Amino acid sequence: MPRHKSSKRLREAAGLIWMCAGVARLVLSLLAVDPASTDFHGFYASGFLLRTGRAWADGASVFTPNLNPPTFNTLIAPLTLLPLHAAYYAWNAIGLVSLIASLRRLHRAHPIRAAAWPWIVGAVGLSLPAIQTWTQGQVGWVLLYPVTRAWLSRAEISAGLWLAPVVLIKPPLALMTLLLPVRTWLSAGLVSAAAAAVHIAVVGLPRWRVWLDTAIGAPTIREPANASLLGIAARFQFGLTGEAPVAGLSLAWWGLWVASGLAIARLAYRSDWDKRWLAASFGGVWLNPLGWAYYVVLWLGLILRHARFSWPMAAAVALLTEPILIGLASATRQTPLYVFSLSACAAGVALLAIILWPRADEHA
Repeated sequence: MPRHKSSKRLREAAGLIWMCAGVARLVLSLLAVDPASTDFHGFYASGFLLRTGRAWADGASVFTPNLNPPTFNTLIAPLTLLPLHAAYYAWNAIGLVSLIASLRRLHRAHPIRAAAWPWIVGAVGLSLPAIQTWTQGQVGWVLLYPVTRAWLSRAEISAGLWLAPVVLIKPPLALMTLLLPVRTWLSAGLVSAAAAAVHIAVVGLPRWRVWLDTAIGAPTIREPANASLLGIAARFQFGLTGEAPVAGLSLAWWGLWVASGLAIARLAYRSDWDKRWLAASFGGVWLNPLGWAYYVVLWLGLILRHARFSWPMAAAVALLTEPILIGLASATRQTPLYVFSLSACAAGVALLAIILWPRADEHA
């Protein structure tokens, strides 16, 4: 009994340290970041153009292009009434509200143990998917609520209706939707397509053409935050400098991609609700050339429902923890292992999905 109490206290102390570190990391990151150097800067410029008809000019000659469709710009446009910095923090505040609302829904459906809360709060500030969503002003937290409601609905058409705005705002997530039941992706596709048609009728087709041209000419997928198989392939085949065109990847990599797609689709279509969602969520990152690590925040419900402590789970968490990934990259920078360390996050995403798979049964 004393040994059990000692182990419990150790876990509680570790959870408290993790939580404090996560909160400190998040606060310091948000205070230190310059919104003009984030993805949100590009979002803001697109929203400003949509609202005013004038290009945004603030002295920055270059900023990350906005790869999201004009429907996303409509969401951002009202925030451009605020200065860039204020809009950036307002956007993150909206994401925080969505996160809290999602956690409330998840807790109501499947009560979250008290001991888990410090680990959840810490992960919000220490995991790479979470911290990148915050600091880059990405849309993951905003989309978390409709994705959570879709998963919790456990009804195919209802899930599709919740996912429709997700696909409308972030089209790459359509790949995830296609791995869900037919009535789910069909309802999501029809509603999002109808909404897009209305948007085109209102703002005109040229804005959508500009978006397509921008998306096709997107920067390389070689960045370490890209957790897709093709991102790994680009890093290994082309190295870390020069051109890295997706179309130039070898047939071996494309064969592995096709085999992965067939395997994930087979698992998805032969599985019950939770396992199907897990396969779809993983496929939406692993098979998507633009499968960025911050999409993993959308797995929150599945993780809270099915994750349990184990050493493999600890390894997956470590591979998704930003300070550890930075340390790995720094320690291997001058070695042949550097390219491997830059794919550690992708390995963490894959390991997390593998660990959750046997737990994600219908009545787990």
